[in-house]
Amino acid sequence: PPTTTATTEAPTPPPPTTTATTTTTTTEAPSSVPKLPIRASVTLTGMTKDAFDASKFIAATAKTMQIKTQDITDVKVVEVEATTTSTRRSLLMTNLEVSFKVAVQNMEQAMEINDRFGDAVEKGLFETNLKEAGITSFTSINAPNLNVSEAQDDTSNPTTEMITTTNTAAPTTTTTTTTTTTTT
Repeated sequence: PPTTTATTEAPTPPPPTTTATTTTTTTEAPSSVPKLPIRASVTLTGMTKDAFDASKFIAATAKTMQIKTQDITDVKVVEVEATTTSTRRSLLMTNLEVSFKVAVQNMEQAMEINDRFGDAVEKGLFETNLKEAGITSFTSINAPNLNVSEAQDDTSNPTTEMITTTNTAAPTTTTTTTTTTTTT
């Protein structure tokens, strides 16, 4: 008898699937702007060193000048005795001279901050900001001063202060490649 042979082929597996994903992220670095620290000072009448808090002073002063707190540096305080003489008696009072530096970009910004600070002292805004920050043991504020001449735009006439530059990282690029191979 004849024999019949049936041949069945197994299904051909599909080719492997490869998926490639590439993600590129570029982050721009902020520009580096040179800042010049100019000297500034103010006298808090009737206050002692023990009652002074530099971080609170910086916060209140930055708020008053409308600048960042990190733009105020090198805060130093010195107690100075002030004598008031009247016909009946002599009073001894302690004043606190506070000196600090304010980082500015140019003469124009120095003048704006100087005007803003002077107006704020005159109108009582600086006093309010100090008290809101927790500095309350002074009787008055005297002699606000920003040495704006240190913010000269003319580089041919340098000042004795050093220019500081905020360094920032260069732009970075991150590339992620993911390869997935699936076999069924």
